[in-house]
Amino acid sequence: AFVRAGNVFAIDVKIFDVTTRKLLRSASSRGEGAGSILLSQIDDLGSQISTGIGVPSSVVTAEDKPITEVTTSSIEAYNYFLRGRQDSEKLVLNEAIQFLRKAVELDSTFAMAYYYLARAFTAYADDRSAKQALGKAVKYAGRVSRKERLLIEEMHARMIEGDREKSYKILVQLEAQYPSDKRVLEALGGYYKGSRMFERAVSYYNRALVLDPSWSYCLMNLGYLYLYNLNEYEKALELFKRDAAASPGDPNAFDSMGEAYLILGKLDSAKARFTEAKLVKPSWPAE
Repeated sequence: AFVRAGNVFAIDVKIFDVTTRKLLRSASSRGEGAGSILLSQIDDLGSQISTGIGVPSSVVTAEDKPITEVTTSSIEAYNYFLRGRQDSEKLVLNEAIQFLRKAVELDSTFAMAYYYLARAFTAYADDRSAKQALGKAVKYAGRVSRKERLLIEEMHARMIEGDREKSYKILVQLEAQYPSDKRVLEALGGYYKGSRMFERAVSYYNRALVLDPSWSYCLMNLGYLYLYNLNEYEKALELFKRDAAASPGDPNAFDSMGEAYLILGKLDSAKARFTEAKLVKPSWPAE
């Protein structure tokens, strides 16, 4: 629950066991101004929650780093980052790049904003800008969490060093340390897809989707694996439909469905989906 009274911002958190619905822990924090959310409240809530659900104090202490030191102290920059990451994963690349650039304009040391900017430029086939953004992510990698630092190192190994073995070892390390992180599992799915180990890729993509069944980025990547690598067109179409249902304002889902219908030879359905993508977003380059 989030409450604002004048310039006072208050957050109340309740954690339940989803099986028994038993209340495990309550925590609350308040502060002056929206900036207090990042400057103090998240750290306060994190400490209360961790100790209240049985996390050993030694672990809490080891990971005890102010959130502003591993993200940003700017609420506005963080909002731009979230929107940019979301648009990047939906392949709405122009908007993603604009939002992520605004994030780093507001906080020039925001390493993960540079990381996702590098990803967006890579998808946009702008390798020079991608490498520049990744260089900034590496430069400020001391300001991120351990998991995010490994993600940056993996991208550097793959994009700059051209060392796929090192990239893979980092991904395996990430999985060992964060086995329930959807982005880690999706990244391994992408690695196995690139290595033409398609069944393993399917397994990792599905594990990520168990954690987040409506994650558009993973639905899209798994769908394209079925469409172009495994030639299982109906499975691909099913995933693209799930994506469209989960993201009704996303033109890429309709565009993907159009591609699947085109391969299936259903030209009227393909044209309808491409048209729908344009209706959702007139600037979308669907044909």
